[in-house]
Formats: sequence, C-alpha cells, structure tokens
Amino acid sequence: MHVAAPDSLTVRHRLALADPADDAAIRALLRRTPMGRDLAVTLEREPSAFDAARIEGPRRATILCRGLDGEVLGMGHRSVRLHWWNGERRWLGTLSSLRRDERIAGRVSLLREGFAAMRDLRRADELPFELTSIVADNARARRLLERRLPGLPRYHPLTTLATMTFTARRGPLPQGVRRGSDEDWPAIAACLERWGERHQCTPAWPLPALDELRRAGGPQASDMLLLQEEGRIVACCALWDQRSMRQARVHRYGSRWRAFLPIARLTARLVGRVPLPRVGEVVPFAFLALLAVDDDHPERFETLLAAARRALPGDARWLVTSIASDHPLLSKAVAARGGPTLHTALSLVSDDDVAPEADGRPIHVEGAIL
Repeated sequence: MHVAAPDSLTVRHRLALADPADDAAIRALLRRTPMGRDLAVTLEREPSAFDAARIEGPRRATILCRGLDGEVLGMGHRSVRLHWWNGERRWLGTLSSLRRDERIAGRVSLLREGFAAMRDLRRADELPFELTSIVADNARARRLLERRLPGLPRYHPLTTLATMTFTARRGPLPQGVRRGSDEDWPAIAACLERWGERHQCTPAWPLPALDELRRAGGPQASDMLLLQEEGRIVACCALWDQRSMRQARVHRYGSRWRAFLPIARLTARLVGRVPLPRVGEVVPFAFLALLAVDDDHPERFETLLAAARRALPGDARWLVTSIASDHPLLSKAVAARGGPTLHTALSLVSDDDVAPEADGRPIHVEGAIL
C-alpha cells in the first residue's frame, strides 16, 4: 500500500495504517475536531475506536497522519461491506472520519497522499468508487473537496441527507407492531432484502451479515420493532442506542442557536417537551436503524415511526434517523420531527470525471453506520 509522504513533507509528516496501539490517539483526535458550524458536535468513539469500527463492515482500515514526534494530526477511515447497487449486491467502500488538526488544515498535498492510500486499499471485487458524506454547512471542507483540484478524487453529488430528531413519546405500541424475537431473524432479513433491492447504496442484510452486526454490538432481536399484516412482516426497524461505543457530544451552538436556546429550554419545561442538550453533553439518542417498509407505504412508515418514539430504550430522549431528500417517505418524517435536523451532502468519490451511473432507484443509506 502506498503511504509515503511527498518529499517536501517527509521531514514533518508521515502516513501510516493505524493499529490498536493508536486507539487512544485516534479517540483524542476525534474529541478535538468537531463537525458542523452552526451546530457543532464531536463524534466520539469511547472507550475503543477499534471496537466501535466493527459495526461498519468486515473490511476496514484507518490511515493516520503523524507529526515527526509521532503525534496523530489527521486521519481518514475506509470501511467496506455489501451494498445494493443497481439491483445487485456489490462490495462498496465508505469513506468517513476525515479529521485534520488545525496545524495541517491547509495541506492539500497531505490530502492527495491520504486519498491515494485509501485508493490503494480498494480490492478487485469492489466497486471503483466510494460513498461519503460531508456536513452541508461545512463550507470549508466542501470547497476544498468538491473543487476538483489536481490529484484529488472527484466528488459526484448524489443527494442530501436529512438527519432528523424526534422526541420520545412513551406509551404502548400501536396495533400490529411488536418486538422481535430470535425466531424472527429470517423474516427480518427477507424484509430488509426486499427493501434493499429497491434502493440504492443500502447495505445488504442477509442473515450472515445480521449475525455479524449483532456480534459487533449491533441491534439484538429485542431491539427490533416489527409491523405485521395478516401474519407477515411488512415493515421493520431497530432502536439502536450506540452510546456505549459511539457518542455525539454537543461542542458548540452557533449564533443562530444562542439567541433561541433559552426560550427553547423554558418552553420545553413549561410544556413537558424534551430540552435541547447543553454544550458538553452527550446527546441521549437512539438510531432508528435497519429500516425497511414494503412498497414505501407511507402509513406503514408512520406507524413504525410512532412505535419507535414510544419504545425508545432506557434514558434515550431522542430518536434519530437519516432519509434522503428525494425519498418518498421524507415528507412523513418531516411532519413528525420534534427537534433539529442536520443536513449532509452525500457523494460518490471516484478517480473519474464522469459520475458512476445509477439506475434511478431511490437512495437510502444506513445512517447508523455511515
């Protein structure tokens, strides 16, 4: 694998694959590099970044940029799992956790070397491009990565993701919805595969992949909510609280938020709503993950979403899910949301100027592992 830095940087920086001995340095970098501007959060991986990465796929690697003294100043992560692409299961890589210390923020040459190292990890059986996302208001990163600089890969816009928050509404499950059991896994896998085949960039979840996810700390059968009609599972989702291994911590509220926050917190207390988390607080939320709805049926989705809000685990106060801006179910989710929405730009990253050809299926990515 090509990880040598260019001659002008060899004295000060070097690139290398991470190993478990780098875990503490990776976690420290994640803690000090927030994402977003108006609403900035740090996406942390405590107590182990390597254990947290297990949910992302069976093939994964992290590239580190070190200073001369060995300090980790930047990183990028690549994970690969089977996804649905144009109606077929294909190995698709995802690029994530691109972080840079301010001391190397302007070093485009380091980015070139980092992307070259990522490209060298690609295997012959994998699609010749990767999936990635950038927070929509991160104008600095988008200008740099989307301007097609020489030596950098091409970012081909795919869609915008709306990551929405919904407040808890504790109560009994709606009629027709029940929790899963171990005996349900084959039917759950079948429902997820029906959904995946009709979508683009959706992870493929045959039984072995679901078993692997469970062993890595993913949802268990009791975390699944199943909607049945005439004895058949027609929709499903998981309530996945990842705080034991992956945390989102509020780092900063921007100027637009600061004037609004005191009023919002007072109103929340008066009407019994969930207050927004304070700066420094880990957001107490669970993902609505492993979503599948036969025929994109809006009433089925509404029922499942209502069930998820009533069944949030433990002290989780928010439910979070990501839906593409052009997905037919987005309007139903927007109507029910109860908190802030984070917008991210989803792109395909390749070495070609021509975008990979997609066949028009609606896009649905798994936000819980993106």
